[in-house]
Amino acid sequence: MIPLQLTIRGLSSYQKEHHIDFERLLEGQLFGIFGPVGSGKSTLLEAMVLAMYGDTDRLNRSGDNRNYNLMNLKSDELLIDFQFVSGVAGRTYRCIYKAKRNKKHFDRVMPPEHSAYVREKGEWVPIPIKQIEEAVGLNYANFKRTVIIPQGKFQEFLQLGPTDRTKMLQHIFGLDKFDLRSKVKSLKVKNDLALKEKEGGLQQFEQIDETFIISLRKEQEVLQTELQKSEERGRFFKSIAEEVSLRVKIQFRIARLRETLTASRRQLKERNETIQLLTVQFEQTKRAYEALGKARREVDGLIRIIELKKVEKDLDDLQQQLQAKQQEFEQLKHKSSEIREKLKILEKEQTELQSRRKNLKQLTVLDTWFKDRRHLYERKIAFQEEIEELTLAVEAKLEEARKQNDLTAGFTNFEDGLEWLQLEKLKLEQSLDLIREEEKHLAIRDQLDTWATALKDGEQCPLCGSKHHPEIFDVKDTAKQMATLLKRSKELLRQLQIVRANEEKWVHLRASSQSLNDQKRMRIETLDKWEDQLTDFDQTFPQGPYTLGDEQKVQKELEDCLAREEAFDLLSKRVGAQREALDNILAELQKIERSRQALSEKQAASKARRSTLRELFEEKTLQKYDGLSQVQIKEQIQQLKDQIRVTETAHQDEENRLHTAHQHRNNLIGAISTNESHLAELHTELKQCEALMQEKIQSSDDNWAVDWAREMNYELFQQKLMEVERQWEQAKEAFVKLEGRLVQAEKDIATKERLQKEWNLLVERAGNIQVLTNLFKGNGFVEYISSIYLQELCEAANDRFYRLTRQRLRLEVNDKNQFIVRDLLNQGKTRSAKTLSGGQLFQASLSLALALAENVRRQNGLSQQFFFIDEGFGTQDEESLQLVINTLKSLRKEGRAVGVISHLQALQGEIDVFLTIQNDELEGSTITKSWEV
Repeated sequence: MIPLQLTIRGLSSYQKEHHIDFERLLEGQLFGIFGPVGSGKSTLLEAMVLAMYGDTDRLNRSGDNRNYNLMNLKSDELLIDFQFVSGVAGRTYRCIYKAKRNKKHFDRVMPPEHSAYVREKGEWVPIPIKQIEEAVGLNYANFKRTVIIPQGKFQEFLQLGPTDRTKMLQHIFGLDKFDLRSKVKSLKVKNDLALKEKEGGLQQFEQIDETFIISLRKEQEVLQTELQKSEERGRFFKSIAEEVSLRVKIQFRIARLRETLTASRRQLKERNETIQLLTVQFEQTKRAYEALGKARREVDGLIRIIELKKVEKDLDDLQQQLQAKQQEFEQLKHKSSEIREKLKILEKEQTELQSRRKNLKQLTVLDTWFKDRRHLYERKIAFQEEIEELTLAVEAKLEEARKQNDLTAGFTNFEDGLEWLQLEKLKLEQSLDLIREEEKHLAIRDQLDTWATALKDGEQCPLCGSKHHPEIFDVKDTAKQMATLLKRSKELLRQLQIVRANEEKWVHLRASSQSLNDQKRMRIETLDKWEDQLTDFDQTFPQGPYTLGDEQKVQKELEDCLAREEAFDLLSKRVGAQREALDNILAELQKIERSRQALSEKQAASKARRSTLRELFEEKTLQKYDGLSQVQIKEQIQQLKDQIRVTETAHQDEENRLHTAHQHRNNLIGAISTNESHLAELHTELKQCEALMQEKIQSSDDNWAVDWAREMNYELFQQKLMEVERQWEQAKEAFVKLEGRLVQAEKDIATKERLQKEWNLLVERAGNIQVLTNLFKGNGFVEYISSIYLQELCEAANDRFYRLTRQRLRLEVNDKNQFIVRDLLNQGKTRSAKTLSGGQLFQASLSLALALAENVRRQNGLSQQFFFIDEGFGTQDEESLQLVINTLKSLRKEGRAVGVISHLQALQGEIDVFLTIQNDELEGSTITKSWEV
């Protein structure tokens, strides 16, 4: 998981909306989040986890009223918008967590809206929130142990019990695949079911053996003999039945054919009488039809008269169109002359303006050059101003430090002031040590005085045991001296606290001053580059009639040139518009000319057609129809056409009726001839059928069948034939059933043998499964695999832990899967990991967490992984802290990004890119980015 963007508003101490660009933070792959205790640093981690999983450790119980307590008391809305990349495919995900306060009840917050999205083709596509865990590959608990490790969780993996640690490794590395109990159990159930199934199958075939099959084969031979005899009798009866059936059919066809011949002869006589009557009627219609020629010629003449009138009308219309086109042509010609005159004037103006245009390209290049130089100069001034501001800020830091104490007011730099404060602190600490020694001495004297006062002659001394006390120790004014020392001690402690506070403030201000000086140095270096760049840029001034001081002149001439260019462009557009109008008119003139030519050609063709049509008629014929309209002539034509159509229809009908009658008569004659020939053939076929039937009867050896075959009663013979066929079917059915029983018995024998072999294999498999059941009993195998993973993880962690502890300690896993430490400074003996100091515990936890994160990265096939630490650096001394920092920096070479949260100033100085969190009483937590300072 690699974070991209985080936006928060109204969460805990964050009142206003803040946006964090992790892509900028992760450029160096190591960044920090710094700020005082309680400023809101850890809230950023809590926001990411809450957006992804909707859960948080700080407020997770039902009585916590989590929604209310998460929201800033000055806000009415909570928003977390988190984007990140995860998975092998590197898909981008987005989680949004929103909540609103009830407008009427301040202490009530509406249930949050929790949604998730994935980016596909540039758009956010909604997905179930549960898919976020699948995309990351870690649940809520393991995510906090391996990726984002909040306060109180950093040492959790090291301190987990063996069972909980095994469950964690089982989830992260998918060790469920090694839990084979259910699979072995499933195999056993399946095998037991298969055994019962085979045993049930074998019970079905207990009665099947070779003796049973032999008895069936004997019964089959008897039935086969009976079936053959019945089949032969059936074939004989069927053969005779075919001949009997054929004879009956032939006799029936002969009777039907005789009836058909009688009817056909009667129809032939009637058809001859009809043909004689139709012939007389057709001759009458034929004479009227032959007289239609005159009427057709008259129709053709009238049609041409109509065409002639239409041609003369078209000629009149064409003449009018030609006159209109000629008038339009003259008008456009005059208009084109006017446009040509205007175009000459405009082109003359364009030529004059062209001669006054200057070199616009040269002026544009010069103007751009002057603008670029002005930009460089402004950047130089801006850096100078920033340097002055940083100088004042450094002086202000020193002035602020000098105001801490009147004794430090005279120092002109931080080093002298800090040196004096450290010497002063050393003097005060030495004075305090002397007073404490004196206090111890006075305390001893006071105790001796107590013992001396209690001595009595004759009683033993508690120190030397003597019963005689010649010189008793006498102490005077011990209490007064102790009071004086106590007073001096308090005064020195007060002074020491003041000096230490001043020293801490001076150290903080010196770090801030150094940071400002670093920024000032960077600005000065950048300013030098800008000045060099400005000098180099001046060398690129274009050669020509202008100098570096002609910027105003170039701007003025460029404005004039642009104005002339604008006027020239406007005039060019007018010239173009006039030319376009002239071209349009010329094109229209060409179009009109083509139309005139087409009309003239059409007029000449119409005149030629009129002359042709007039030549077809005499003058008196034309005069006859001159007074008639086309409508009247068309009415005459229609009358003639109706007369012709009626006569033609009557002639055609009579001709068709006569032809049909002749065709029917010829068909009857042919049918009679064909039927007579067919009747003779049927008589011959009947004789052949009777002869063949007698031949079949004489060739049979079955006397019973022959007697029945001689019976020529067709219906009785058919009944007997059906009885013979039924007997044959019964015999065949019995034979087929017996044959099926025999085949099935042979199959059952083969099945019984197969089932016996399979049963034997299943019994052997059951023994093997029992061995597997004993092997994978309980959770032992998963714990064994987990221990291997844990040992490999421990070895990977030792690469760093060994270096961090200066080659003194190594982590190991004992036979109970518990972490132990091998102490190389004590003959390599082992001891519990619980004996590690706070700093060593942090180093061990860091090494394990990094190794675990690396394994998660490889497990998910990722090229880069993100890792966040939120505690532990305060437990390290200066040398150990530097080792930890170097370790974190080295992770960049391994393709991992690391973020750290701390309030340590020393750690901040080691990290280039960071966020600074401050908690303001009015505005809440605010975020300052190191690259924007």
